Amino acid sequence: MAIKKLLASLLGVLFYWYVLADDIELNLLHPGRYVVATGDTLWDISARFLKTPWR
Repeated sequence: MAIKKLLASLLGVLFYWYVLADDIELNLLHPGRYVVATGDTLWDISARFLKTPWR
C-alpha cells in the first residue's frame, strides 16, 4: 500500500515538473492590458494572451 502511494506521489511530481518546465509563448497580438468583463472565462482570457492556452 505504501509503495502505491509513493509511486503515485512520484508520478504526480514528475507530471507537475513536466508542466512547469514548458516555456510559455505569448500570442504576438496579445493586448498590453485587459479588463475582465462579465461572462469572461479563464480559457477565453488565456486564449487572448497565449499561443497555446491549454498549457
